[in-house]
Amino acid sequence: MENLKEHKIYKIEDLIEFDESTVKTQILSKNGDFASIIVAMKKDQIFKEHISPVNAYVYVIEGRVFFRVNNDGNISEFELNKGEIFTFLANEKHSLVALKDSKFLVVRI
Repeated sequence: MENLKEHKIYKIEDLIEFDESTVKTQILSKNGDFASIIVAMKKDQIFKEHISPVNAYVYVIEGRVFFRVNNDGNISEFELNKGEIFTFLANEKHSLVALKDSKFLVVRI
């Protein structure tokens, strides 16, 4: 669904479905390193450690996730709930665990 169509209304939670076997991602829009990505995770699924090439934020659409930042061995941990936004910097290693069935929007800025 890359590049949503203009002049069309979408319900963000309907843009992605859960998958029992894997973390599911869907690119909504992309321009170079900048992107909007929606993610669906079933409870206890893990999004393995990775980096974003640019600064980004996570907006929790539904559920609750555990967000871990590994900044050169300096570990910070956060619990994010529905309706909350969390920002992080480019090239910071981070991982997530779904504490409940969760959907969130990642915006690389």
